Parts: sequence; C-alpha cells; structure tokens
Amino acid sequence: MKTDSDLIDDILTKNPEVYSILIERYEKIIMTVLHNRLPEYAVQDVLQDVFIQIYNSLGKYKATAPFEHWAKRIALRCCYDYWRANYRQSKYMVSSLSKEQQSWIEQCCFETANENINDLANRQEARELLAIALNKLKPIDRVLIDMIYFNGLTMREAAQSLDSNIMVIKMRVSRARKRMRKVIENLIENGKIEK
Repeated sequence: MKTDSDLIDDILTKNPEVYSILIERYEKIIMTVLHNRLPEYAVQDVLQDVFIQIYNSLGKYKATAPFEHWAKRIALRCCYDYWRANYRQSKYMVSSLSKEQQSWIEQCCFETANENINDLANRQEARELLAIALNKLKPIDRVLIDMIYFNGLTMREAAQSLDSNIMVIKMRVSRARKRMRKVIENLIENGKIEK
C-alpha cells in the first residue's frame, strides 16, 4: 500500500488517476468534518469543492504534517467559505420553526429555567435552537465555536490551526458567545431573531 506522499508524487508527476485512491482514503474523514459543520443539504456540494481544492493544491503540500491534517484544514476553509457565502441569506422567524420548536420556545417562556434546564439541554429542540444561534454568527466565529466547544481544541490550538494570534481568538470567541446568548434570548422573548 502506497503512502500518501507516494500517491501525491504519482499524481503530480505522471498519473492523475491515482487521485481516486486518495479520495477513497479520506472521503469519510472529510465527510465527518463537513457533517459536523454544515447543513445536510450542503455537504455533497462542499465535499466536491474540498476535493477540487485539495487536487489543485497538491503541489503546495509539504509532508511536514500528515496529509489528513492538511486535508482537514482545507475542509475547514471550505466550510468557512460556505458560511461566508450564505451568512446573509439566512433569516429565521418563529413561523418557520416546527410546531415542536414553537412549543418548546413557549415552554421556555413560561417555566422557570432552573427547574427544567437539565432536561431541556438534552432535547433535540435545544440542539436546533443552538444551531439557529450558530447560524447567526459570522463564519469565522462559527468555526471557532465549533473547534473549541464541540471538538475540544484549546484556544492556542485553534489559533495555530487558523494562523492567528491567541488574543484575537479569545476576543472572537467571547464576542461569539455574547452574540449567541443575545440571539437565543431574543428568540425566546420576542419569538424572532434580529440581525
């Protein structure tokens, strides 16, 4: 079985058909990255974009880090590009929520938060409300929240992954949390999300 570096050398020098082996080897890993960060309907399109960008960037790959990490980084950037392109298009009104989501919001308004917070945190409605709040964030902030809170990276690791300063990352994460809190509070109180 050829190593990733051998396959890349073959692709760059004489045999671009070998790229299908790399695709098969990393498709599931890249799909996992995309499924965790994108709506279901967008995953296949972004997956194609990821593999096109990987192919076009193979000449820039340096074997100092594993190919998997390099490919995941490209996938993250494609997610970022997707959210940047679609950020302004998303609007949510309570009427666009399902009956279950609407009833959950009503329940949150009338019940005390302390009595039910543990039960509600595990419910699907809470996850969907969180997804709505995440969709209101800027793309880079969404990626940061995902990296730090869902994937368990430290602020330093997130800063290194995005080639950024750790203080900038801390500031962005703090502002993103405040924005998410405001979005959720507005949704619960007013039944709509403000820009």
